[in-house]
Amino acid sequence: MFEEWISAKEACKLLGINYRTLWRWATKKGWIRFKRLPSGRIKYSRKDIERILKIFYGITYKINIPNENIDDLLSVYKGSEATLFNMIRKIENKLAELSRKINDIEQRIAKLEKFMDYYAQTILE
Repeated sequence: MFEEWISAKEACKLLGINYRTLWRWATKKGWIRFKRLPSGRIKYSRKDIERILKIFYGITYKINIPNENIDDLLSVYKGSEATLFNMIRKIENKLAELSRKINDIEQRIAKLEKFMDYYAQTILE
């Protein structure tokens, strides 16, 4: 199967990061595979970049983290991809739990408002 390799400029544009961050993610963190061409130019794995976009931008969208804080998020979770997916699953579960709690509170408020309306009408009559 053919793997697509892209330039640093294109990789940075896709990820919304600068060259130094791209190089750090590729060399020190190992999150993006790269290869050096005979000409000396470096190409980066599009597949790895798309994986990062899918994972991290998905997380930041769901929990509303600004894009400029993604590098901080990445540095906290240096583990394997499995660890990252576990983190995503935990965040999604927590969001679902909070959503259920919010729904329950909204239902209780609606019941309380009905009771207050009934009580107010009873007193005024």
